[in-house]
Amino acid sequence: MLNEEVDDTEFFQQDFTTASDWELFNARLEEIFHEWKLSFGQTGFRGLQHHELVRCEWSVQREMIKFADVELEVAHYRATLPEGPQESVAPPSSCQAFVDLMSIENDYCVAVGGQVASGDELHPLAQWYGLREFVVVAPAKKSISNESQIRILMSSVHIAVAESSCDVPVFVQVMDKVQNVFLGVCESGSVRLSFDIVHLHLTPPTCKYLSGLLEVFKGKIGIAYVDPVAVSVRFTYSLAHFGTNAFVSERVIPFAESGMEVATVSLPFGVAIDPLAKLIVHCTWPQVADNVVVDSQTYSDFDPMTAPLWSLRVQLEDTPVCYLAECLGEYLQIVDSRRALTEYFSELAFGATQNLPGTHNPLDLLTESKIPSLSSVLPTIGGTKKPAKLEGPLTDEQLKDMLYYLFPDAEKPVPRWPYPATGGRAVEFDPLKIKSADPDSLVHRLASLLALCNAYFGGKRAVAQLWAEFTQEMRYRVERCIQIPGVAGGFPDSRTCLLHQKLQMLNVCMERRTLREGGLPFSMTSTSTTSGPAGATGDSDEEFFDCDEEEQERAAAAAAAAAAASGEPVGRLSRLGKMLLVGSDEPLYIPVTQEPVPKTEDQLEDDAEVLLKLGPDSELR
Repeated sequence: MLNEEVDDTEFFQQDFTTASDWELFNARLEEIFHEWKLSFGQTGFRGLQHHELVRCEWSVQREMIKFADVELEVAHYRATLPEGPQESVAPPSSCQAFVDLMSIENDYCVAVGGQVASGDELHPLAQWYGLREFVVVAPAKKSISNESQIRILMSSVHIAVAESSCDVPVFVQVMDKVQNVFLGVCESGSVRLSFDIVHLHLTPPTCKYLSGLLEVFKGKIGIAYVDPVAVSVRFTYSLAHFGTNAFVSERVIPFAESGMEVATVSLPFGVAIDPLAKLIVHCTWPQVADNVVVDSQTYSDFDPMTAPLWSLRVQLEDTPVCYLAECLGEYLQIVDSRRALTEYFSELAFGATQNLPGTHNPLDLLTESKIPSLSSVLPTIGGTKKPAKLEGPLTDEQLKDMLYYLFPDAEKPVPRWPYPATGGRAVEFDPLKIKSADPDSLVHRLASLLALCNAYFGGKRAVAQLWAEFTQEMRYRVERCIQIPGVAGGFPDSRTCLLHQKLQMLNVCMERRTLREGGLPFSMTSTSTTSGPAGATGDSDEEFFDCDEEEQERAAAAAAAAAAASGEPVGRLSRLGKMLLVGSDEPLYIPVTQEPVPKTEDQLEDDAEVLLKLGPDSELR
């Protein structure tokens, strides 16, 4: 007999100790239940209040798991209830899910208004069963419609629930997701509760009434049920078509070409279509015994007029057409725009403005002579030419009315839109108005006009046109020291927006300039840009000369000597109320000191950044 060597590689050896995909899926599902601490439920819990599941917030935990090339999502829904007294609603050994199922406080929960993390509506399982906590296993992409796959998945859920001692209801979403078909199980001790849903294409005639439904219910019990069954009945009636549109209002656009005078300028407010989509009336009979009422094909005791509880619910349109939201939504889109002002009006480019009439190089003010030249005087005598007009979507009448609305002091004799009397006084600080401006102030009016121009008068080009006219008016006022109306007085308030601070800074600078130049109007007027009394004079005998610095110093010394000779003190600003010097009847005066430098928020940030870069040991601090 020959000895032949046997090759072990020719025989297939199966390792039965290796876990299969189904066993790995069950183990992972059980591990997730342990991570979420769903075993043995809660030892103490309070009862739910009326419709509390709708008002409270919901927390959702999600985990992804894969089985047989099918990606599943395991979600744990839990209602975050406010803390309250621990009411003894059931023995400590009872299951929380069983108590929620038997509670009538959350029957007929309103679907709209929940705060579920995954959406704005309450989950259907919370609406139907009144559960405060449950787990849903649903396919991530495609739906599960194969009956064998549904059975395998349900068997895995049963095994995981039993092995982990989870008493939280676990549901599996099957069929199409739009149908909301959930199959579930809940185990607590020796009790197992199954949740089944049946979809019927046609409702049997017997199931349209309470008598037929009670027969189906008693047939599912399997034993003779003698006690009356408690049922809750609700009839729902909806009204989708209304005779009148009470909430629809006409859109009123200020400064439109219709010629209609508007006393109060504001953004359009109202709706174009009725925001009410449906009115829903609920007629409810809570907890009625089945042996008290009759509801069949021939007779019914459920008359809506005799219902003990009525409730009304309003269903709004998903996307109502609101004038204010539409206007502000388009206005906020300008924030993302990267187009410059010169792209809409090439006349405002730096190179193009050099040859325009009325424009001068600002650096010429530092080098020009004190004695005006003949070329600078002659245009003033003949009258200055008006600057080139910007051709835009806004008409001259609209632009004039808008500028009168922003600067009512320029309208004579009586302004149509004056600023409120409290505009110049300090307003009590409101933390809700941080980084904003006062109502009906210049910044508030400017923002409203820009939003109107963008929505109804030509879009971004109209916004650019109004902004160019606004800056031109601001330049005119600054050159002539004309105070800017509609701006709070005093130093820049860092609690307001940056634009409001800049306007406050301009007013402060013009006040200082007026005081520095003695408050004389001719000293604030440029001979080359204005046609005022000093620039438009035609007296040929007037002589121009430069004062020598030595003469200025001698004049200042003479004024100081005259003040000393008269015995009047120097450096007094004003009296300090009725305060007197100690041991004397002479009043106490406030000295003239150097006032702090006004700065806006961005300037303060720049100073702080410079100090940080210098360091604590720098001599320049």
